[in-house]
Amino acid sequence: MYVKGASPTPGDTSPKTSPQRERAAYLVSRMVGLDGLVPETVLSPGQTVSVQRFVRGKRPRFTLLHTPILELFDYIIANTDRHSDNWFVAERSKWGMWAIDNALSFRLGHKRAPPRYLVVPPSVAQQVGYLLTDNERIHRPLRPLLSLAERKALIKRLTHIWNRAHEQHLE
Repeated sequence: MYVKGASPTPGDTSPKTSPQRERAAYLVSRMVGLDGLVPETVLSPGQTVSVQRFVRGKRPRFTLLHTPILELFDYIIANTDRHSDNWFVAERSKWGMWAIDNALSFRLGHKRAPPRYLVVPPSVAQQVGYLLTDNERIHRPLRPLLSLAERKALIKRLTHIWNRAHEQHLE
């Protein structure tokens, strides 16, 4: 088990929300059809600590080249802190990797550009399309975890992914 408290993380301007962002990243991964990418993450009763299922994996041998799935996910959650210490190559994961330590996600002040080559698997495009037909599907589970502005920014990124998936389909 990996425990993340409300202690300051370098670069985090609001450390009190780190546990909520960890939980939000887990929920979003499931919502968009990337379940199994982020280990199960829950909040303590007081929501001051997040607890993530401990997973085994190997550190990647490279730091600059992520997989397209990880690039897509980091764009979705606006993660500004992906490096070789917070993702693992793993055989027992649905996606062949685990994305851990997502505390520096959903930040509004940082404009993360979409990856140059955004690859959207059809299953993810389908889930994103479903979510966008009723924004309450996004707001309801994330309301206790993210601000309205953070949720609106997430919807904007999901809309971009939906549009990009349709462009890919037409190519």
